[in-house]
Amino acid sequence: MINWDVLTEYKDVLLIVSSVIAPLIVVHTNVWNQNYVAGKTRDHWLTVLKKCNYINMGFEQIKTYKNDVYNRYSLFLDQIIIGVIVVVFELTIIKNLTEYSPENISVIVYLSNIIIVFALFHRFDSNFTSKNLLKPQFSAELRIKEQSKKVFFKYYSLAGWIVGINVGIFLQVYNYILTSKLLLSNILFYAYFYMIGVVISIVFLLRVKEIISSIYLESITTIMNSKRHHFPFVTIKTQTEVVTGQLMDILNKDTITLNGDNRLKTVLWNKIELMEIKNGIM
Repeated sequence: MINWDVLTEYKDVLLIVSSVIAPLIVVHTNVWNQNYVAGKTRDHWLTVLKKCNYINMGFEQIKTYKNDVYNRYSLFLDQIIIGVIVVVFELTIIKNLTEYSPENISVIVYLSNIIIVFALFHRFDSNFTSKNLLKPQFSAELRIKEQSKKVFFKYYSLAGWIVGINVGIFLQVYNYILTSKLLLSNILFYAYFYMIGVVISIVFLLRVKEIISSIYLESITTIMNSKRHHFPFVTIKTQTEVVTGQLMDILNKDTITLNGDNRLKTVLWNKIELMEIKNGIM
Protein backbone atom coordinates (compact mmCIF):
# COMPACT_ATOMS: atom_id res chain seq x y z
CA MET A 1 0.00 0.00 0.00
CA ILE A 2 1.36 3.45 -0.97
CA ASN A 3 2.38 5.63 1.97
CA TRP A 4 1.22 9.06 0.76
CA ASP A 5 2.81 10.81 3.77
CA VAL A 6 6.26 9.61 2.72
CA LEU A 7 5.67 10.68 -0.90
CA THR A 8 4.55 14.10 0.27
CA GLU A 9 7.63 14.45 2.44
CA TYR A 10 9.96 13.69 -0.49
CA LYS A 11 7.95 15.39 -3.22
CA ASP A 12 10.69 17.93 -3.95
CA VAL A 13 13.26 15.16 -4.45
CA LEU A 14 10.85 13.24 -6.69
CA LEU A 15 10.24 16.35 -8.81
CA ILE A 16 13.98 16.85 -9.30
CA VAL A 17 14.54 13.19 -10.21
CA SER A 18 11.60 13.14 -12.64
CA SER A 19 12.79 16.35 -14.30
CA VAL A 20 16.14 14.65 -15.01
CA ILE A 21 14.86 11.19 -16.02
CA ALA A 22 12.10 12.36 -18.38
CA PRO A 23 14.44 14.17 -20.81
CA LEU A 24 16.81 11.20 -20.78
CA ILE A 25 13.95 8.89 -21.76
CA VAL A 26 12.98 11.22 -24.60
CA VAL A 27 16.59 11.48 -25.85
CA HIS A 28 17.05 7.70 -25.63
CA THR A 29 13.81 7.14 -27.55
CA ASN A 30 14.87 9.57 -30.28
CA VAL A 31 18.26 7.89 -30.63
CA TRP A 32 16.58 4.48 -30.82
CA ASN A 33 14.16 5.69 -33.47
CA GLN A 34 17.00 7.15 -35.51
CA ASN A 35 19.08 3.97 -35.55
CA TYR A 36 16.39 1.31 -35.38
CA VAL A 37 13.70 1.14 -38.04
CA ALA A 38 10.93 -1.41 -38.28
CA GLY A 39 9.63 -2.47 -41.69
CA LYS A 40 8.77 -5.45 -43.88
CA THR A 41 9.66 -4.76 -47.51
CA ARG A 42 12.94 -4.44 -49.37
CA ASP A 43 11.97 -1.02 -50.74
CA HIS A 44 11.41 0.22 -47.21
CA TRP A 45 14.82 -0.92 -46.03
CA LEU A 46 16.56 0.47 -49.11
CA THR A 47 15.00 3.85 -48.40
CA VAL A 48 16.54 3.72 -44.95
CA LEU A 49 19.95 2.52 -46.20
CA LYS A 50 20.12 5.26 -48.82
CA LYS A 51 20.65 7.69 -45.96
CA CYS A 52 24.23 6.45 -46.11
CA ASN A 53 26.08 8.69 -48.58
CA TYR A 54 27.98 5.95 -50.39
CA ILE A 55 24.94 3.71 -50.80
CA ASN A 56 22.95 6.65 -52.14
CA MET A 57 25.82 7.54 -54.50
CA GLY A 58 25.81 3.97 -55.82
CA PHE A 59 22.10 4.05 -56.59
CA GLU A 60 22.41 7.48 -58.23
CA GLN A 61 25.16 6.15 -60.52
CA ILE A 62 22.99 3.12 -61.35
CA LYS A 63 20.17 5.52 -62.23
CA THR A 64 22.52 7.43 -64.56
CA TYR A 65 23.65 4.16 -66.12
CA LYS A 66 20.04 3.14 -66.79
CA ASN A 67 19.36 6.45 -68.47
CA ASP A 68 22.52 6.14 -70.58
CA VAL A 69 22.07 2.66 -71.99
CA TYR A 70 19.53 0.39 -70.33
CA ASN A 71 16.22 2.21 -70.70
CA ARG A 72 16.49 2.66 -74.46
CA TYR A 73 12.83 2.10 -75.19
CA SER A 74 12.72 4.93 -77.75
CA LEU A 75 15.42 3.21 -79.80
CA PHE A 76 13.53 -0.07 -79.58
CA LEU A 77 10.29 1.58 -80.73
CA ASP A 78 12.07 3.38 -83.59
CA GLN A 79 13.36 0.07 -84.89
CA ILE A 80 9.89 -1.46 -84.70
CA ILE A 81 8.61 1.31 -86.98
CA ILE A 82 11.58 0.83 -89.32
CA GLY A 83 10.91 -2.92 -89.41
CA VAL A 84 7.28 -2.36 -90.40
CA ILE A 85 8.27 0.13 -93.12
CA VAL A 86 10.93 -2.20 -94.54
CA VAL A 87 8.48 -5.11 -94.75
CA VAL A 88 5.75 -3.04 -96.41
CA PHE A 89 8.27 -1.58 -98.89
CA GLU A 90 9.67 -5.00 -99.79
CA LEU A 91 6.20 -6.48 -100.25
CA THR A 92 5.16 -3.61 -102.52
CA ILE A 93 8.31 -3.80 -104.68
CA ILE A 94 8.24 -7.58 -105.10
CA LYS A 95 4.52 -7.56 -105.80
CA ASN A 96 5.05 -5.09 -108.66
CA LEU A 97 8.01 -7.00 -110.09
CA THR A 98 6.69 -10.56 -109.93
CA GLU A 99 3.52 -12.51 -110.58
CA TYR A 100 3.56 -14.36 -107.27
CA SER A 101 0.46 -14.17 -105.11
CA PRO A 102 0.60 -11.70 -102.18
CA GLU A 103 0.49 -14.60 -99.74
CA ASN A 104 3.55 -16.29 -101.27
CA ILE A 105 5.40 -12.98 -101.39
CA SER A 106 4.68 -12.34 -97.72
CA VAL A 107 6.05 -15.76 -96.73
CA ILE A 108 9.24 -15.15 -98.73
CA VAL A 109 9.73 -11.64 -97.31
CA TYR A 110 8.97 -12.75 -93.76
CA LEU A 111 11.36 -15.69 -93.65
CA SER A 112 14.11 -13.86 -95.55
CA ASN A 113 14.03 -10.92 -93.14
CA ILE A 114 14.17 -13.21 -90.13
CA ILE A 115 17.20 -14.96 -91.66
CA ILE A 116 18.87 -11.58 -92.22
CA VAL A 117 18.26 -10.51 -88.63
CA PHE A 118 19.64 -13.78 -87.29
CA ALA A 119 22.70 -13.48 -89.51
CA LEU A 120 23.35 -10.00 -88.10
CA PHE A 121 22.76 -11.23 -84.55
CA HIS A 122 25.24 -14.07 -85.02
CA ARG A 123 27.80 -11.67 -86.43
CA PHE A 124 27.35 -9.16 -83.60
CA ASP A 125 27.40 -11.89 -80.97
CA SER A 126 30.59 -13.44 -82.33
CA ASN A 127 32.25 -10.05 -82.65
CA PHE A 128 31.29 -8.92 -79.14
CA THR A 129 32.34 -12.23 -77.61
CA SER A 130 35.73 -12.31 -79.37
CA LYS A 131 36.47 -8.73 -78.25
CA ASN A 132 35.12 -9.32 -74.73
CA LEU A 133 32.60 -6.51 -75.21
CA LEU A 134 29.82 -8.39 -73.45
CA LYS A 135 31.63 -7.47 -70.23
CA PRO A 136 30.67 -3.86 -69.45
CA GLN A 137 33.48 -1.31 -69.68
CA PHE A 138 33.54 1.71 -67.35
CA SER A 139 35.60 4.89 -67.11
CA ALA A 140 37.38 5.95 -63.94
CA GLU A 141 34.25 7.96 -63.04
CA LEU A 142 32.15 4.79 -63.47
CA ARG A 143 30.45 6.08 -66.62
CA ILE A 144 29.75 3.43 -69.22
CA LYS A 145 32.16 3.62 -72.17
CA GLU A 146 31.00 4.20 -75.73
CA GLN A 147 31.98 0.72 -76.90
CA SER A 148 29.74 -0.80 -74.25
CA LYS A 149 26.90 1.53 -75.23
CA LYS A 150 27.11 0.24 -78.80
CA VAL A 151 26.50 -3.29 -77.57
CA PHE A 152 23.19 -2.25 -76.02
CA PHE A 153 22.18 -0.16 -79.00
CA LYS A 154 22.80 -2.94 -81.52
CA TYR A 155 20.89 -5.53 -79.51
CA TYR A 156 17.99 -3.13 -78.97
CA SER A 157 17.99 -2.35 -82.69
CA LEU A 158 17.86 -6.01 -83.71
CA ALA A 159 15.11 -6.77 -81.19
CA GLY A 160 13.03 -3.82 -82.38
CA TRP A 161 13.59 -4.75 -86.01
CA ILE A 162 12.38 -8.33 -85.61
CA VAL A 163 9.28 -7.16 -83.71
CA GLY A 164 8.63 -4.69 -86.53
CA ILE A 165 8.94 -7.45 -89.12
CA ASN A 166 6.35 -9.54 -87.30
CA VAL A 167 3.99 -6.59 -86.91
CA GLY A 168 4.35 -5.63 -90.59
CA ILE A 169 3.71 -9.15 -91.85
CA PHE A 170 0.75 -9.60 -89.51
CA LEU A 171 -0.88 -6.42 -90.80
CA GLN A 172 -0.33 -7.45 -94.42
CA VAL A 173 -1.62 -10.99 -93.96
CA TYR A 174 -4.60 -9.77 -91.99
CA ASN A 175 -5.41 -7.43 -94.88
CA TYR A 176 -5.09 -10.30 -97.40
CA ILE A 177 -7.48 -12.47 -95.39
CA LEU A 178 -10.05 -9.69 -95.23
CA THR A 179 -9.83 -8.73 -98.90
CA SER A 180 -9.22 -12.13 -100.53
CA LYS A 181 -11.30 -15.28 -100.65
CA LEU A 182 -8.70 -17.73 -99.41
CA LEU A 183 -9.52 -21.35 -98.71
CA LEU A 184 -9.13 -22.53 -95.15
CA SER A 185 -6.42 -24.97 -96.30
CA ASN A 186 -4.43 -22.07 -97.78
CA ILE A 187 -4.80 -20.01 -94.63
CA LEU A 188 -3.55 -22.92 -92.49
CA PHE A 189 -0.63 -23.48 -94.88
CA TYR A 190 0.55 -19.89 -94.57
CA ALA A 191 -0.18 -19.83 -90.86
CA TYR A 192 2.23 -22.75 -90.48
CA PHE A 193 5.12 -20.70 -91.88
CA TYR A 194 4.19 -17.66 -89.82
CA MET A 195 4.08 -19.71 -86.63
CA ILE A 196 7.58 -20.98 -87.37
CA GLY A 197 8.71 -17.40 -87.78
CA VAL A 198 6.96 -16.30 -84.60
CA VAL A 199 8.54 -19.09 -82.55
CA ILE A 200 12.00 -18.27 -83.93
CA SER A 201 11.39 -14.59 -83.19
CA ILE A 202 10.38 -15.32 -79.59
CA VAL A 203 13.50 -17.45 -79.06
CA PHE A 204 15.59 -14.63 -80.50
CA LEU A 205 13.98 -11.99 -78.26
CA LEU A 206 14.46 -14.16 -75.18
CA ARG A 207 18.13 -14.56 -76.06
CA VAL A 208 18.55 -10.80 -76.51
CA LYS A 209 16.78 -10.18 -73.19
CA GLU A 210 19.10 -12.69 -71.49
CA ILE A 211 22.20 -10.94 -72.86
CA ILE A 212 21.00 -7.44 -71.96
CA SER A 213 19.91 -8.53 -68.46
CA SER A 214 23.27 -10.23 -67.87
CA ILE A 215 25.20 -7.11 -68.90
CA TYR A 216 22.92 -4.92 -66.79
CA LEU A 217 23.32 -7.09 -63.68
CA GLU A 218 27.10 -7.15 -64.01
CA SER A 219 27.14 -3.38 -64.57
CA ILE A 220 25.12 -2.43 -61.49
CA THR A 221 27.10 -4.92 -59.40
CA THR A 222 30.36 -3.30 -60.55
CA ILE A 223 29.02 0.16 -59.68
CA MET A 224 27.83 -0.86 -56.23
CA ASN A 225 30.93 -2.91 -55.41
CA SER A 226 33.08 0.18 -55.99
CA LYS A 227 31.39 1.72 -52.92
CA ARG A 228 31.24 -1.42 -50.82
CA HIS A 229 34.24 -0.76 -48.59
CA HIS A 230 32.44 2.40 -47.37
CA PHE A 231 29.22 0.57 -46.50
CA PRO A 232 28.09 0.80 -42.85
CA PHE A 233 28.00 -1.91 -40.23
CA VAL A 234 24.49 -2.97 -39.30
CA THR A 235 22.73 -5.18 -36.81
CA ILE A 236 19.64 -6.97 -38.08
CA LYS A 237 17.07 -8.58 -35.83
CA THR A 238 14.60 -11.21 -37.02
CA GLN A 239 12.21 -13.38 -35.03
CA THR A 240 14.85 -16.10 -34.71
CA GLU A 241 18.28 -14.42 -34.76
CA VAL A 242 20.39 -11.28 -34.53
CA VAL A 243 22.98 -10.77 -37.29
CA THR A 244 25.77 -8.18 -37.22
CA GLY A 245 28.28 -7.24 -39.90
CA GLN A 246 29.23 -4.85 -42.69
CA LEU A 247 26.84 -4.58 -45.61
CA MET A 248 28.06 -6.50 -48.64
CA ASP A 249 25.16 -6.98 -51.04
CA ILE A 250 21.88 -5.06 -51.15
CA LEU A 251 21.05 -5.62 -54.83
CA ASN A 252 19.58 -9.08 -54.41
CA LYS A 253 15.79 -8.84 -54.44
CA ASP A 254 15.32 -11.58 -51.84
CA THR A 255 18.21 -11.30 -49.39
CA ILE A 256 20.60 -8.82 -47.81
CA THR A 257 24.19 -10.01 -47.23
CA LEU A 258 26.50 -8.99 -44.38
CA ASN A 259 30.14 -9.76 -43.67
CA GLY A 260 30.61 -10.50 -39.99
CA ASP A 261 33.81 -12.01 -38.60
CA ASN A 262 34.92 -12.84 -42.15
CA ARG A 263 31.77 -14.87 -42.74
CA LEU A 264 29.01 -13.97 -45.16
CA LYS A 265 25.56 -13.94 -43.60
CA THR A 266 22.31 -13.57 -45.55
CA VAL A 267 18.92 -12.52 -44.25
CA LEU A 268 15.63 -12.41 -46.12
CA TRP A 269 14.42 -8.84 -46.55
CA ASN A 270 10.88 -9.71 -45.50
CA LYS A 271 12.12 -11.37 -42.27
CA ILE A 272 13.81 -8.24 -40.93
CA GLU A 273 12.07 -6.76 -37.91
CA LEU A 274 14.66 -4.25 -36.72
CA MET A 275 17.81 -2.82 -38.26
CA GLU A 276 20.44 -0.80 -36.43
CA ILE A 277 22.80 1.17 -38.63
CA LYS A 278 25.91 1.66 -36.54
CA ASN A 279 27.62 4.12 -38.84
CA GLY A 280 27.29 5.51 -42.32
CA ILE A 281 24.05 7.52 -41.97
CA MET A 282 24.99 11.03 -43.06
